[in-house]
Amino acid sequence: MPDRRTLTARALVAILALGTTLALAACGSSDDSSGDDSGGSSSASSATTTADAGASSAQTVKIGVFPGLLLGPEVAEAQGMFERNGVRAELVTLTAGPALMAAVAKGSVDVVFGDTLAWAAATSNGFDNIQVLLGGTVTDSRSPSPMHLIAGPDSGVRTVADLSGKTIGVIPTPQMSAAIGVWLQQNGVDPRSVRVVTVQDGNQSSALKTNSLAAVQTRNTAQNLDLTRNYGGVDLQSPLDAEPQGTANANYFANAQWVQDDPELAQRTATALREASVWLNDAPSQEKADLAARYAGIDYARLSARLPGLIRQIQWEPWITGPIDLDATQRWIDVGSTIGLLRRAVEIADHLAPTAQR
Repeated sequence: MPDRRTLTARALVAILALGTTLALAACGSSDDSSGDDSGGSSSASSATTTADAGASSAQTVKIGVFPGLLLGPEVAEAQGMFERNGVRAELVTLTAGPALMAAVAKGSVDVVFGDTLAWAAATSNGFDNIQVLLGGTVTDSRSPSPMHLIAGPDSGVRTVADLSGKTIGVIPTPQMSAAIGVWLQQNGVDPRSVRVVTVQDGNQSSALKTNSLAAVQTRNTAQNLDLTRNYGGVDLQSPLDAEPQGTANANYFANAQWVQDDPELAQRTATALREASVWLNDAPSQEKADLAARYAGIDYARLSARLPGLIRQIQWEPWITGPIDLDATQRWIDVGSTIGLLRRAVEIADHLAPTAQR
């Protein structure tokens, strides 16, 4: 059987090589969450510029996001944070980490929210004009990741150890590709004994029903509850627990030339997004669920009808409100290099915009 890590690295390199073509073609929506639970998110409208924001505020900031999750840019728009900081923002939906990185590298968008390892892979493949604008989400044991691995009821898998010799499906992101291998090792399973394939978000339930995959990665709490309560799946918890505590597992990245051309606009954009992180950490679950329904296409009210208690059980990602933990994040990037996801070593400290250090 081919080495899974080699295949992952080759696939990622091939994706990144598509460059601008991939970035421009990637706009669209994701498959439904929990089978038929959600639709894709659409591009958001721009905010009105404040009168005293300065001349640079007339320029639209294009921010790349991916569908199916409630992210800081959506919150900053909905709560008026962009407007209060004199930023006219246009949210552009892209479909994957490599597409996001290609888009910001080529200047199709100015800022993206994306997977740290997707950025590191892009940088190691020559897209070295992408800077960290500020931290995004962080690995924190007090707030475990909502992305779990759920085993099928007929798979024979009841613990992580049972995955040896099985085929599992994960959503194609470098972050999860790295986490799976480390997580298996931490649980005493040789990663080479587990075949890892891609499962598109929305196809998890059908894969478990047909027993075509022994386990699948979920995107959110609704999928976790749906697959365990309604399909009899076994929750093996989150492979992302393998990340070092404090890792900035996803961040806001910016085109380096954009930051250099208008540092004031970059600062105001970062300030609005930092305010959104504070809101995301502090807002009641119901308020976040309402915004997720509007922006991420997840109808939590409808889901709650068949998953009682869902709103209060949702695991929301913890967000970073200050400088990122460079040591923890670098250790995670080094894992990506060790397992072959990166073509060369990447030092995050060499790619920080001034806003990332505040």
